[in-house]
Amino acid sequence: MRPFLNSFEFAVKGLKYLVLNERNFRVQFIIGILVLLLAFLLPLEGWEFFWILFSTFFVLSLEGLNTVVEALLDFMEERYHRRIEIIKDISAGTVLLGSMFSVIVATIIFGKALFGISRFYGFIIGIILDSILFGLGLFGGGKK
Repeated sequence: MRPFLNSFEFAVKGLKYLVLNERNFRVQFIIGILVLLLAFLLPLEGWEFFWILFSTFFVLSLEGLNTVVEALLDFMEERYHRRIEIIKDISAGTVLLGSMFSVIVATIIFGKALFGISRFYGFIIGIILDSILFGLGLFGGGKK
């Protein structure tokens, strides 16, 4: 039983590290809490709540995996290497895709619950928001 409990202890340590040390994870975590609070307050169907919950944990999981990939690559090679940059960009891109999915899910479900918007229009609004966010990244929004 102890090895099983150790696994939980290590997992909690990892989550604590992510929240305390990784800005992107912390931002996603706070957004996730706010989204889940809103979902609890609204009269959502069970399936709607499930998709909000799934989307939230999906993005957080991807952000955690992205952190692991970046940390491993930094550990393996301290100097700049073009291939490492590409791998890190791809890893970050998966987080972006998950976030875009979550935005669409949220606009469909919250659009209906808050404003009576049909799923179709919620989807269109989600695509527009995703396009804006994608455009910001494409045209220098993510530059340091």
